[in-house]
Amino acid sequence: MGSDEVRRSCEVLAEARAAADSASAAKLKIAYESVIKIMAQQDTTLANYRNRATGLFTVAALIATFASNVGFIVKDHPPPLAYLIWMMASLGVVLVCALAVLWPVKDWSYAAAEPVGVLLQKEVAGEEEKSLHRGIVRGHLQALQDNGQIIKQKAAWFRYGVLALGLEMVAVLTSALVAQP
Repeated sequence: MGSDEVRRSCEVLAEARAAADSASAAKLKIAYESVIKIMAQQDTTLANYRNRATGLFTVAALIATFASNVGFIVKDHPPPLAYLIWMMASLGVVLVCALAVLWPVKDWSYAAAEPVGVLLQKEVAGEEEKSLHRGIVRGHLQALQDNGQIIKQKAAWFRYGVLALGLEMVAVLTSALVAQP
């Protein structure tokens, strides 16, 4: 993520917080419902990347197993060692990328940064629901931004893994062609 994107993301967050401070109760309720849905979508997106990363590594391992057991790599005409190293290195890179996506997220936010109990204590007479929604929306805005950064990092690792899988396929195919009698 470039510095311009980070700056713009911070500006959007600041604008949203300012809007939450002056929003009507109806707008805050809509914003509250929206951020809850977006957080659920973020959690689903993270789970989807993890499922895909598992599949990515499974496919890479199957390709390596298939190439060595079925006959792409034959004993009579083995490919040069460099191709085998290339194939195994690609498999290793896919593993590292998959693990980076699968690794538990330490700072994942499921809720507003401020505990609901604290928000409930801050209630003002006549403004209870509005102040509660405002506090939750403001907390969720930061959580959404933080989770978005984590998803972008996981997505990048997944893309690198897909690229490494492609390189593994190229290694298998070229080694099979080179090993032909």
